[in-house]
Amino acid sequence: MSRCDEPLAASCAASDMAAGLVPRRMPAGTGQSGAASHALFAQLRTAAETLRSVGGDTPQVDAKLLMACAYGVEPRDIDKAMLLGRELPEDAKAASRFEALLARRAAREPLQYITGHAPFRFLDLAVGPGVFIPRPETESVVQAALDWLRGQGIAQPRVVDLCAGSGAIGLSIATELPESQVWAVERSPQALVWTRRNRDAVLGDAGLSDATLTTLAPGGATVARVAPGDAASGDAMPNDAPDDTVPGAGATGAAVLKGAEPTALVPGDAASDDSNVADAPSSARNQRYHLIQGDATETTTLTELDGTIDAVVTNPPYVPLSQIPEQPEVREHDPDMALYGGPDDGLTIPYAILARSAALLRSGALLVMEHDISQGQPLVERALCSGFEAARTGNDLTGRPRYLFAIRG
Repeated sequence: MSRCDEPLAASCAASDMAAGLVPRRMPAGTGQSGAASHALFAQLRTAAETLRSVGGDTPQVDAKLLMACAYGVEPRDIDKAMLLGRELPEDAKAASRFEALLARRAAREPLQYITGHAPFRFLDLAVGPGVFIPRPETESVVQAALDWLRGQGIAQPRVVDLCAGSGAIGLSIATELPESQVWAVERSPQALVWTRRNRDAVLGDAGLSDATLTTLAPGGATVARVAPGDAASGDAMPNDAPDDTVPGAGATGAAVLKGAEPTALVPGDAASDDSNVADAPSSARNQRYHLIQGDATETTTLTELDGTIDAVVTNPPYVPLSQIPEQPEVREHDPDMALYGGPDDGLTIPYAILARSAALLRSGALLVMEHDISQGQPLVERALCSGFEAARTGNDLTGRPRYLFAIRG
């Protein structure tokens, strides 16, 4: 799926049956249980029809996920309640929460912003206003990099994630390749709130340093350090949800490894923020995940790592300004900074990322960069003229040209 032309919901082929919105025939004598099941079904069906009427891509799935969010249960609990004719847990405010969440989704706010999280590979990442929602096609980008790194037999791979956003790429590599060292660069202060939260939840104390986050100005100058308790450190989340909004969702959500217990976050703790390698203490340089605020296209960003990196894996902005996305969820909610790669062909930023990657990579190292389906050939040609000895276009799971795969000369 691309930023422009694909739905953002959890499933693109959900039907009423797949979404659990087809009522089962209840055994004779079920009485109130049967009535409860059909009342729940009717509520979900009405909600789905509301979402369908405003152009929702997967209204049945969305309705069930929103109800689960409102009641603080899993979607499978709703299926079970309808199958067995049971009521959902009593909650005086759940019905009003469900209506409020439904209204937000009907206004085409992204489902992931409403529920507060998005799945990505083996992670469940916290997301919200100010950060780009990770997409399934980027999972193929990560897989291509992991396959190559594992095949190289590198003892401790050194990987850079440029344009980190929610942290999806770098955190996936850090968790699936536990011997790796990852440097993640993100420019947006709003996005960094979510990167930081996901990093803390996914990695906990493993791979975190006691340094503070270094902010890089254009040209590489250090202009600010985040102090403990400073609002800029990400302790205050953007658009924090009121206490009575959604239990365990919204801006208070935190990333976890799927199937694992979430790591508790400590309010006001800025000491876990990583720093730029150049001025971090030695203990910070030995950690596994380093988060840097800076411009990924600047030649001075991570300049101390030039020529030493085994792989750069990146999903930069690449949508042409001439091709504004049609989906309101994308056009009105995904940050412009994370979407648009420049005028006309959208390749201004991808070309700059390619050049920066060429400097970071050692000879024989890998660049994997996501791009629009129209940008494959121009990026291959640019790579071959920018110090890469081999370059090709990789396809996503739908068979569409989705990423540049290039080996540094």
